[in-house]
Amino acid sequence: MDVNMERLLKQHGQLQDGMPRVLELNPDHRIVKKLAERARADDAGSDILLKDAAHLLLDQARISEGEVPADPADFVRRLSAIMDSAL
Repeated sequence: MDVNMERLLKQHGQLQDGMPRVLELNPDHRIVKKLAERARADDAGSDILLKDAAHLLLDQARISEGEVPADPADFVRRLSAIMDSAL
């Protein structure tokens, strides 16, 4: 279900709790491939940069659908951390 459908269902009182939303990823995209490589590493469970990047990918999808990140301050913190590591 996309964001517009969710809004429409909410307006008409038809949205049921637990209705899943789907995030489609292109497995051939360079960013997704790099995240997958990093996730396969032995220390992936403690990789804060990996977690931040994955969460940013979700936030980016939400923003492209017209939503605001759930926690804008945390979004900015994650974005700054990623930018800092890239520069």
